[in-house]
Amino acid sequence: MTKLEEMLQQMEDKQVVVLEDRRLPRSVKGLYLWDEKQPLIILRPDMDGREKLCVLAEEIGHFETATMDMRYCSRYQIAFQERLAMERAIQWLVPFRGLEKAVRAHIWTPWDCAEYFGITEEMMGQAMDYYQHTAPQELARLKRFAYRHSIP
Repeated sequence: MTKLEEMLQQMEDKQVVVLEDRRLPRSVKGLYLWDEKQPLIILRPDMDGREKLCVLAEEIGHFETATMDMRYCSRYQIAFQERLAMERAIQWLVPFRGLEKAVRAHIWTPWDCAEYFGITEEMMGQAMDYYQHTAPQELARLKRFAYRHSIP
């Protein structure tokens, strides 16, 4: 079972409807709509598997962390909710232990890491930024390891 299939199964188990709809504006890749009876995640159907996985993970992050109706929130509150959802997606798609495993397997470049985790390069960049802020010492240790082992 792929990560995407696993995520879709988790949402089905939690009775969250996930569907694709071409009517979403081009600028919107995914949308989470809260309803106490039937939460809904809508995705654009024209994304490739990696992009769909990343967008779905972020929308699931909204499902798991949303605490209020964002229509009535300030820009600060909306940005905070977006960050929480993205952090949840990163923790699921690029767990730090997995990043350690990748580095020890000599997978060092952002695009190779993105390939290893089956995600987009953009998401990998966001994951690196996230770990730079939340685990700077551990990330520095991994970078030193990669540097020491990349020189012939």
